[in-house]
Amino acid sequence: MSVNITLTSSMRSNLSSLKSLASQMSTTQTRLSTGKKVNSAIDNANSYYQSRALTNRASDLDMLLDSMGQSIQTITTAVKGLEASGEILENAAVIAKEAYEAAIIPEKAWFEAQVGPNGAVVSTAQELKDAVNANKETICVYGHIDMGEITSGLTLNDNQKLVGVGYFGDFDSEIDKFSSISASCTRNIIMLANNTTANNLISDLSINFATTNSSANSCLRNNGTMTIKNVEINQDNPIRSNWSYTVYNLGNLSIEGNVNLKTMGDNQNRGIRNNANMMIKSGAKLTCKTQGFGVLCCSNGVLNIEGKMFNNGWWGCEGGTVNIAASADVLGNAIRGAYESNMVVINYAKGAHVTVGGRSYEVMEDASLINQNIQASNIQSLLNVQRMAEDEQFVYPTAEPRADEKVLAQSAEQYLTAMSAFDEMISDSSYQGVNLLKGGKLTTMFNEDRTHSYTINGKDMSLSGLGITTREWQTKGDIAASIKEIQNAMISIRDEVARLGNNLSIIETRMNFTDGLVDVLQTGADDLVLADMNEESANYLALQTRNSLAVNALALAAQSNNAVLKLF
Repeated sequence: MSVNITLTSSMRSNLSSLKSLASQMSTTQTRLSTGKKVNSAIDNANSYYQSRALTNRASDLDMLLDSMGQSIQTITTAVKGLEASGEILENAAVIAKEAYEAAIIPEKAWFEAQVGPNGAVVSTAQELKDAVNANKETICVYGHIDMGEITSGLTLNDNQKLVGVGYFGDFDSEIDKFSSISASCTRNIIMLANNTTANNLISDLSINFATTNSSANSCLRNNGTMTIKNVEINQDNPIRSNWSYTVYNLGNLSIEGNVNLKTMGDNQNRGIRNNANMMIKSGAKLTCKTQGFGVLCCSNGVLNIEGKMFNNGWWGCEGGTVNIAASADVLGNAIRGAYESNMVVINYAKGAHVTVGGRSYEVMEDASLINQNIQASNIQSLLNVQRMAEDEQFVYPTAEPRADEKVLAQSAEQYLTAMSAFDEMISDSSYQGVNLLKGGKLTTMFNEDRTHSYTINGKDMSLSGLGITTREWQTKGDIAASIKEIQNAMISIRDEVARLGNNLSIIETRMNFTDGLVDVLQTGADDLVLADMNEESANYLALQTRNSLAVNALALAAQSNNAVLKLF
């Protein structure tokens, strides 16, 4: 059974007042503790959702600030990489300029002045052919010319000279290897003086000749008057089935300076066959390295030796005449004598020095070999011919490099080291996987819905991208080309640094704007929901006072009931 307690109207009024004050004090305490007057949509839906939208945008933009900062670091890394790489290039330029002063072989234009209007300086196979066909008097080979595989060789015209750069200056104490020609032939001749009245000069060249058929082949065939001076010929006849000669002489052949002949293959590959008049001049040195004969004087040919003739194989004559002057120095494994019924004439002058089969002989005044017609068997008996052991085979002499050659070689090595360091620096200038110096791409977002962005396309700033070729330095022209490439690369680097700097400035400006916009958005969001702490503190104090008064009022309202209680 429930009992209803009846309160007076004044007590009910005071209780209601206390409940209202408790609710207001709770609200004020919440505002004081959170600092916000709108803590949920119930407090103020409009302000709450506006503030939340502004706060979310500020948060999204704040995340973009981090991305912009990383973009700035990527660009900064690229700029620092370029600046450091530029210092390497500056050092390389100094090295190249020092090498230019030490370079032996001048630029191409210098040789063009030497040959004059009736000459030509050639660097390609087509230029060489055109110069021969145009009947240029002096044709200078500048660098290496690869003729490729050809069916027939060059036919020099009367009085034409085919020379290397060494013909115009002492660029090498031995045979110069800078000016060179290589070819492979399906027929038999790479270079030909085919006119019996021709007067040709082959000088200061390195010739590399290979055959691609099994026929007899020759590298130089002389039908007229030819001088070979300071020439090296390497001939390879791997599939030859008939006799081949590096030089086949049917005219007047003169050997001057240093002439080295190397014929690779079996013993049917020979050095020189002389069927006419051949002279090894005083002061000249002819070296033949073959598997067969070195120099063979045949068919009534005449071989006059005044200088040095070195053969690691046989030498001699078959029906010809060999005249060895007093100044001569001849070396070989053995002397080749008569062929079938042909007689051999070998004339030794007093003082001549001959080494056969590892034994040296000096022709004395009473020598029995002077001016005698002797068959091969007699020559071998008198000179006690024997084959040399394999470890006694002739070895080409090597020349010490000149002082300026050493400087050039050291500078070239330092230059290549610097270029390698440059490329490594460029490759290492990446940040978080993006390398703007290797053609990388960097995209930076500027707003929260990703509709505004800024893209930087990198450039290839490596050696290949800058057009720097790590060529072999042989001439002043080579080094001048490297110096020019470095100068152009330095201009490109400065331009790229400026471009990246402008891009960096744009991103930094946008980053500063975004940072300020985040502050604005956050302030606007706070203005919608934050409470005035001074006001809320005053409200709380007033509520506490009213609450005390309400409690007292409730106590006063209850006094009438107390008076009734006293009656009992």
